[in-house]
Amino acid sequence: MDNEQPDKSSVDLERPEQNLLGDLKLNTPIFRYMPINRFSDMITKKELALCKPGVWDDPAENFLEKMTVTRNGESVSFDLTKDFYAQCWTLKKKECDGFWRNYCSLSEGVRIETTVEKLIRAVWDDKDDYRVINYFVGKVDYMSDDKLKEKMKGCLQFGHSLTDTSGKGVVEAMLRKREEFEWETEVRVLAKDAAINSDFKFFAIDPVKFIDSIMFAPMANCVRFKAYKNCLGDRGFDRKFISRSKLYDPWALTLP
Repeated sequence: MDNEQPDKSSVDLERPEQNLLGDLKLNTPIFRYMPINRFSDMITKKELALCKPGVWDDPAENFLEKMTVTRNGESVSFDLTKDFYAQCWTLKKKECDGFWRNYCSLSEGVRIETTVEKLIRAVWDDKDDYRVINYFVGKVDYMSDDKLKEKMKGCLQFGHSLTDTSGKGVVEAMLRKREEFEWETEVRVLAKDAAINSDFKFFAIDPVKFIDSIMFAPMANCVRFKAYKNCLGDRGFDRKFISRSKLYDPWALTLP
């Protein structure tokens, strides 16, 4: 019929919030630690840079690409993630020494804050006919090695979650990580693009609107921090949300 209305359920599936995994809420604040040079690139180029998970160090980070599957005595290789790009964030608002040391440095690092909504909308492309299966933000699920392997049993058989046509089966697998890293409380943004041959995919953003707060590393040079703060303020960032970490500042006690 000419007057037939579109199915409401199919329309709803095209909203970015439908592609949040792990009970994430749109207004949830998330944080990312990064070296100062990458932060500068993000600000000046106005780009969010996602990379292929295959370049990550931990062999269990992207086990779908790096694991070996043996069937009937023969090794079977498959790579369902080769077209995905990812970026890592954390739900942990309280500072952690491990984040500064592992993901930037104690002197040349920056922590930025945004929300889940701003992150999913940064990568979401309304013009992409396959956006429903191409863009996700999800909370990482931490598991033991045995449980990770258990999840992969039957991965070559029809009906396994990896064959889910919604694409969420592969994405959910990419949101699994070894329990040794549980302290990170990680959130990942994932974007699929088979049209480019690069280790990185860039998304245009307005940094002033995307970033809610900026914190410089605890051992950042005070003079340089003030210069950075003034420069960022001149670019439109609210100076009251630009700070330097006090994680290693000496205590000042006032005694009666």
